[in-house]
Order: sequence, then C-alpha cells, then structure tokens
Amino acid sequence: MDAIVIIILFGATVFFALKYWMLRRRIVTLSEKKPKADTAQSRAMQLGNELKPYIKEDGDTIFVEVLK
Repeated sequence: MDAIVIIILFGATVFFALKYWMLRRRIVTLSEKKPKADTAQSRAMQLGNELKPYIKEDGDTIFVEVLK
C-alpha cells in the first residue's frame, strides 16, 4: 500500500515539474499558435493573392489590368 502511494506522489511530482518547465520554456502547443508576424514578405504575398485575377503572364512579361 505504501509503495502505491509513493508511486502516485512521484508521478504527480514529475507531472507538475514538467508542467512548470514547459511554462518556463514557453513551449507553444497547437492550441496556442501565435499569429503570423506582419512582415514585408507576408504583405507582398497577400497583395499578390489579391491581384491574381488581374495579372496575365505572357512569357517573361507580366501584364496587370488597370481598373478605371
């Protein structure tokens, strides 16, 4: 009986130690994803996706339709 209590206490100690260590290391889990950084590259990709319907490629030349 004493061995079972010791094993349970040891397991709880290890569990809380790992939990504390993970909080200290700030490990990001899947449920805590950080938003993407707003970099110039991400803004350029977003702008490219918005302009995709208006861009026509002809070999090495790219034509962009101008909306009036």
